[in-house]
Amino acid sequence: MELKRRHHFVSRFYLENWYEENSLIVLKNNKQYKRSSKSVAFKQDFYKIVPLKTQQIELFKSFAEKCNFTKLQAYKEVCLKIIETQDISQSISKVAQELDINLPIDLENMDQDISYNTFEDKFFNEEDKFSTVLSKIIEDVHPMITLNDYDMLLLFIAFQLVKTPKKIESIMKLDRQMDSHADLNFTQDEHRTFTIFMTQCYQEYFYRLWASKAYEITIYHNTSDIGFITSDDPCFDQKTHVQNEVLIQLPISPKFMIELSSNSLLNDDEKSSVLNSTYDNNYIDNTVVNNIFINFINYNEQDVLNLNSKIFNNKDVYIYAHSKKDIEALKINTRD
Repeated sequence: MELKRRHHFVSRFYLENWYEENSLIVLKNNKQYKRSSKSVAFKQDFYKIVPLKTQQIELFKSFAEKCNFTKLQAYKEVCLKIIETQDISQSISKVAQELDINLPIDLENMDQDISYNTFEDKFFNEEDKFSTVLSKIIEDVHPMITLNDYDMLLLFIAFQLVKTPKKIESIMKLDRQMDSHADLNFTQDEHRTFTIFMTQCYQEYFYRLWASKAYEITIYHNTSDIGFITSDDPCFDQKTHVQNEVLIQLPISPKFMIELSSNSLLNDDEKSSVLNSTYDNNYIDNTVVNNIFINFINYNEQDVLNLNSKIFNNKDVYIYAHSKKDIEALKINTRD
C-alpha cells in the first residue's frame, strides 16, 4: 500500500494549464523560479485525518445540525462513515491490546490508509471529472456547455474554494476563539480533522445553494497578450461582505477565466421554470445551457491586469504564472 503524504491543495491538473515546457513560473517574495505541478501547492500530510474524541464528534454533529448539513451526502456518506470506520478500528485495536495479541497487518494498513489516503483519493477522483470540463472550455472558445458541464463547474468552484491552507487555517483560528472548543482539548491533528470534515460539508452546501438559485457562470476569454495568473488560494469570493451576493472569478488557464455570480437575467419564476424543466437525469448530458446558465465574454488587457492584482493581493504565499512577461506586468500594475 502506498501512503500518499504529499497532499495538493491546488489541483495538479489545474496548475498544468499554466505549463510551458512542463513547468510553470512560481513567484515568492519577489523571486521567480520554475517548478512542476508535482512540487508546488502541497503540504505534507495536510489532509491527514485522525480519530476524534467522543465529545469532539458530538460537537461536529451539533454543528452539522445547526448548519443544516445533516442531509448532505458529504455529512452522511463521507464524514460519518469515516468516523464510524475509525471507531470500529479503534475498538478492534483495544480488544487486541487487552488480549495481548498482534493485529493482522491488513488492519494496521487500513488505519494508515484511512488516515493518509482517504481525502487525497477522494480529491483525485473528483479532479478527474473536473479536468474534462475545463479542457472542453480551454480547447474551444465557444463550446457547447451541457447541464452536466455546468454542474461540474459549480462543483469545481466549491471544491477549490474551501480546501486551501489559507481557508482551513483561518477557520481553525476562528474555532479557537469559540467557547464550544475551549474544553475539548483538540490536538492540532484532531482540530484539522474536525475542520476538514466541516469544509467537506461546506463544499456540498455551497454547490447545492448555487445550483438551486441557478447561479450564472460567465466564461471569459482573455484576448490580450498578458496571461491570467493564479495562486495558492485562487478561489475567493469578492463580495464576502455583501449579503446574498457572490462574485468568484477563477482563472482556469492563462487564456480563460470562469466567473460565478447570481443570475441577473432570470427572475425567481424563470429560474424555477428552467430548473424544473432541465434538471432531468435523462437529459443532463445533452441539454445545452449556453445563454441560460452560461455566457461568454472577451476580456481585455486592463481587465486581466485588474484581476491579476486581486489574485496577487489574495494569495497566501505563492503566485503561479505561465510566463515571466505576465509576472512583470503584474509587478508594474501592482506598483502603480
